[in-house]
Amino acid sequence: MAYDLSVIGANPALLALAILCALSSVGFFVLTRRASLADWSARRVGVGFASWLAVFLLPFWVLGPYSFISWDFDGFFAVPAFQWFSTHPGVFAHAISGGIDADLFAPGRQHVQPEVLLAKVLPTWIWILAHKAMVASLGFWGAFLLARRFLPDHPGMAAAAALPFPVAQTYLLNYSVEFGTGFSVIPLAVWAALATEAGRRYWLRVAAVGVLVAFAQPMKVFPPLAVAMVGAAILL
Repeated sequence: MAYDLSVIGANPALLALAILCALSSVGFFVLTRRASLADWSARRVGVGFASWLAVFLLPFWVLGPYSFISWDFDGFFAVPAFQWFSTHPGVFAHAISGGIDADLFAPGRQHVQPEVLLAKVLPTWIWILAHKAMVASLGFWGAFLLARRFLPDHPGMAAAAALPFPVAQTYLLNYSVEFGTGFSVIPLAVWAALATEAGRRYWLRVAAVGVLVAFAQPMKVFPPLAVAMVGAAILL
C-alpha cells in the first residue's frame, strides 16, 4: 500500500509514526552538528546504530502483541505460513486449500529457516521483532564493512553510507518475512568474498557468511546476489 499525506493524516498511528521519524531526523541533525561524522570512532558507530535500531524497531515492539505488521504480504501470507510450518513439519499442508504440497504453496522454502525455528519457541510478535532486528543489523553491518573498504580511516562516514541500506528496498521492509534475511545479507556476502584479504581466515569468513546466505529464498535472492558479486568484482 502506498502512503501519501492524505492516508497518513487520516490514520493516527501513521501520523504518530511520521512525527516520530521527523523528530528522529532532527535529533540526528543535532547530533551530527555537535560531533562531525568524520570524527566518529567505530565504538561510537556501534552505540549510534543501537540507538537507531531501537527507534527503527519501535513499531514492532511498542504495542507488544498488537505491534505493527504490514498486511500487504507479510501479514496475510508469510507470517501465517511460517506459523503453520513451525507446527506442521511435513511437506503436505492438509489444512490449506483442501490439501496442497507445502513446497508448491511456498516456492523456494528452505529446509532450515531461522524464522520458522523462532516461531516454534517465541510468540508471533517477538519472532517478527527478532526477524526485523536481524534484517536491519545484517544489512547495516554488511554495508558498513563494505564501506570501510573505501573509508578505512572514517568509521562515521562509512556508517552514514551504510545506514540507508536497511531501509532501501521494500523487500527489506514490508516484504522481508517471506525472504528472511536473504536480501539483507547481500552486502556482507560481497564483503566476505571480494573485499577481504586472502589468508587463513578468508575461507572461514566465506563459510560463515555462506551459512547466512543459505537461509535465503533462492528464487528471489540469488539472482541479485549474483549481479552484486559480478558488479563488485568489476568495481573492486
